[in-house]
Amino acid sequence: MENVNKGSSMIKGIVAIGCLLSLAVCTMFQCTISDTGLNSGNSSQTPNALVGMLYEPDGKTPAHGVSVKIRPKNSLALSGGNNNPSNDFDTSSTVTGSSGYFSFDTSLSAGIYVIEALSGNNALFIDSIQIVKNAETDTLPPSKLQPAGAIRGTVSLIGGGDPSEVYILAFGIDRFAQVKHDGTFTFPSFGEGTYNLRFITSVLGYKTFDTLNIEVVSAETTDIGRITLPYTGTPIPTGIKSFYDSSSQTIIVSWNRSDPSITKGYLFSRKFIWGDITSITSTIITDTFYTEKVDLTKKYYWECQIAGIDSNGIDGAQSDTIIFQWSQDTLIEASQSILMQQISNSSGITKDVYDNFWIADYEAGKVYVYDKNGHLKNSWLAEISKSDSFPFSATNSYMLCVDNNKNVYLENADQKSIVKYDSTGKLVGTLQVSSESKTIDICLDKDGNMYTYSYNRFLPNLWIRKYDQEFSFIDSSMNLITLTWDHRNFEIKNDVIYCTGACKSVPDTIQHIIPQRFSINESKIGNLKAVMIVSVESTVDSQGIIYGVDSPKNLWVSDVASLHQSNFAVKPDIPSDFNFIKGIYIMSDGSIALCLYNSNSRSYAVYFLRRS
Repeated sequence: MENVNKGSSMIKGIVAIGCLLSLAVCTMFQCTISDTGLNSGNSSQTPNALVGMLYEPDGKTPAHGVSVKIRPKNSLALSGGNNNPSNDFDTSSTVTGSSGYFSFDTSLSAGIYVIEALSGNNALFIDSIQIVKNAETDTLPPSKLQPAGAIRGTVSLIGGGDPSEVYILAFGIDRFAQVKHDGTFTFPSFGEGTYNLRFITSVLGYKTFDTLNIEVVSAETTDIGRITLPYTGTPIPTGIKSFYDSSSQTIIVSWNRSDPSITKGYLFSRKFIWGDITSITSTIITDTFYTEKVDLTKKYYWECQIAGIDSNGIDGAQSDTIIFQWSQDTLIEASQSILMQQISNSSGITKDVYDNFWIADYEAGKVYVYDKNGHLKNSWLAEISKSDSFPFSATNSYMLCVDNNKNVYLENADQKSIVKYDSTGKLVGTLQVSSESKTIDICLDKDGNMYTYSYNRFLPNLWIRKYDQEFSFIDSSMNLITLTWDHRNFEIKNDVIYCTGACKSVPDTIQHIIPQRFSINESKIGNLKAVMIVSVESTVDSQGIIYGVDSPKNLWVSDVASLHQSNFAVKPDIPSDFNFIKGIYIMSDGSIALCLYNSNSRSYAVYFLRRS
């Protein structure tokens, strides 16, 4: 036996010296082979045995009762997720005696092995032990446990599939780790040393992948970055988005085009339930979108899955299920509790965390504050003015945002600035903005940082810029949001930026590019990512559920994570003269506040909606 890196000739040439070393170790630490409880007698009675001494991390205290395992260096643990054959090696194990002594008997075949010992948060790894069948006992140098290290990383499945079906195995180690659904993994409890890993999966189309020479340092975590498994199958369609066009009663589903050299078409499978009728069909298409008219006069359930088809006509794995459903459940009007009059259409409305409603009348240059019962709490004149909002609809972009301290942020286009007033109407801050860009809207995060959503007239590009409470610039990101022709809302919930826009003026040929209720763009500003919502108005609750409204008679609910969407009719009918949607908000009691405007009477009405 010897470490293979030092050559095998050293042990072979000095059999007698090996026996003397064995006796010396036993004498020095006052132990016998019987300490292990596995073997009895002396070393000369245990031919081809392997013995060693293990200490605690202090290097002095014997490590008692620690499990020590030895396995062939090229062996792998077997896991339920292994779709690739591997050698089934038995692990030999023993337990250290009271003096830290351990030994392995004659059952070991000739070959190269590794030793692993685990004890609580401490570990030992001895690499490349060569055992030669020569009827002698080999003794390892004394070793000590050290705080264990770990390996972490991220697994990418470029053809689609669930990353949690990927397993990581370490050569010579009788353990494995499983990847999480988000693709991340941590493989713990490694002794300091160099490891070779293997990634295996039961997901069809992926090959085994090995990564070599991973260095692990005691008490540290080694990050190996992103691992992309080799893919040979037909890619699972990605970027799937669903959209319901209420004007034409059409469901539209789109997805990203896969590599055309691999994917020649798509198998679109859908199921719908309309009243008592159930239909299941599959359609082969070559484009990257599917449309279907639906009749929502009865309860309606619709779901679909998409799979790529290769050049041999064989379809690959299916995508996640996309669901759309229409329910005849209604949202009832609790009361018309707020009626705010003599306010121009050139105005915006928002709600603060205390359920107060704030209105900025840009035509009159005035700010109003109402409580949830419709009582006017305060009003004051403000130096505000609205600029041309090209290319966005000039009737919908009214900057208005209120922080948790009841400071209100507004636009003064004449001075090319954003102004900040306290709750009494006192000007407390001004931010000058670039003359080359139009600031479309603003929002605030939970820490009071301000984000501006702006459009550059000359590039053109959409920007989000981040400022602290003192208006000092922090960060910016370009092209976060899909360009729409009718901006509506801009807010932050749970570290996600939500931006609402309508696409009614977009030509049909372009509308197919963004046929979805919402889309997530992975570009980030700080720790925030952006979501574009295609609707007239929308808001988001604390769970990330989006509430959108297309008309005063129709409200829809979507879940960003599952792409699950439900539509609800608003009953009883809201008077038709309140036909302009100004905002939708979640109240602290869970009701939905729908803010509407009547241009004839120059007044706002707020309806509170609940599911019946």
